[in-house]
Amino acid sequence: MFLADFGRFFMNLLEEVGESDPVVQKTFATMNELLNDDATDQEVVNLLQIELCEILASSKKGIGLAEKLLHGKALQYFNMARGWLKPE
Repeated sequence: MFLADFGRFFMNLLEEVGESDPVVQKTFATMNELLNDDATDQEVVNLLQIELCEILASSKKGIGLAEKLLHGKALQYFNMARGWLKPE
């Protein structure tokens, strides 16, 4: 529940303030750290995909920033979630 609330807060902040906000920067940094670490529990990965990647993939601004700020497996997980919303 907490992560879902944070996801909405994060997207509102992203839309209103943008990528320069420290919370936005820290969120992307944390996503990169956790999603690129093979030791991260799969349940944590699933939660991040569902609660943050999907919400990012639901807006043009979110997609643009995710493509810019995520890397490696974090970007792969984001693109997977993006595909769930708009299958190609």
